[in-house]
Amino acid sequence: MADEIPALRAAAIVSAKPPIHSGGGRRGRSDPGDRRARAAMAAKIAGGLLIATVIYCAIYTLVFCAAAILYARGVVVNAPWILMVQRELYLNGGWNVWQAQPGCVEFDEKLIYKPSIGTCRFANMEFNTILNFTSAGRMTGEMQSPAKSIAVLGDSFAMGWGVDDTDTFAAELQRRTGRKVYNLAVSSYGTIRELMRLSTFEHLGTVDTVIIQYCDNDREENLHFTIPSAAEAKRKFAAITALRHSDRWFLFKYYYRSYKATIWYPIVELCRRALHNTEPEDFTPHYETLMQVIRHSDALKGKQVIVFYSRGYAVKFRNFPVGKDHETDNVTFVDVPLGQEDFYVLDPHLNKLGHQLIGQTLADALQEP
Repeated sequence: MADEIPALRAAAIVSAKPPIHSGGGRRGRSDPGDRRARAAMAAKIAGGLLIATVIYCAIYTLVFCAAAILYARGVVVNAPWILMVQRELYLNGGWNVWQAQPGCVEFDEKLIYKPSIGTCRFANMEFNTILNFTSAGRMTGEMQSPAKSIAVLGDSFAMGWGVDDTDTFAAELQRRTGRKVYNLAVSSYGTIRELMRLSTFEHLGTVDTVIIQYCDNDREENLHFTIPSAAEAKRKFAAITALRHSDRWFLFKYYYRSYKATIWYPIVELCRRALHNTEPEDFTPHYETLMQVIRHSDALKGKQVIVFYSRGYAVKFRNFPVGKDHETDNVTFVDVPLGQEDFYVLDPHLNKLGHQLIGQTLADALQEP
């Protein structure tokens, strides 16, 4: 009997311990009530997201339609959502491109196209301009060619997309310095083609200062441009100068493409701002490619070179150098303080105020020792 007591106590202790359930045991399974509650919660969340998405899409569709109707009537509204839609409509097929306008450009075997000598009319929703070109580039006003002159290189910003001949920063610079300024800039040229054009310029011997206007899309051409074959140059020229279609199918695709491209933009922009992902693009890779092109250009040897940048809607670079280049003595970088007021609202190019500011800033830079 005495021997049985410890055994009974041991059995009691063992029976008092909570049972250990295996994952596959009946008691290891989740309670059906809990599963139903979680499923119901997931369904509520999914339903809420679906309702929110439908409401958002409905509101955005109304905003898009209102913006499109106003745009079609030539009314530009500087309000965040509406302006975003109108800019997309404008840039996604609604604007006229200078190099696609009849009579504005002619074929060139090496450069693909170049300005036609004579008068060219170019208009969009916010401007109506006349451009005059000679063999010496876009006209900047009458002035006798002195022994030392200035050449302006660049793309559509420097050429003067959206302003008249005498309103370009090249013309402004000529008035401020009293020196002849040749505007050799051509829309969509990268730095390589700009320097190719300069190398064959008839008055290159009188040029002692070259202004290079840089844009972020120049880097792609500076990296990959090669002189095309005659057949390839003609094919590219035909594609560039092709007129747009305005049939109903094109218009449907035009509006649908713009709607699809912008519908989630407000949410993406809010998330980007919430994550503080608003840092400007780094200029360093652009600098490396640009300086390689400049250093290999015979047309720039022995000349003062000033580089500044201009990007659509006053978009900035970070790490843009200012002052004399640390390796190439004849190159100076100038940061022009362009703001939103210096650009058109819909069109990403400079308005008259922007050109005036650039002309003034460059004139001041030329006076510095």
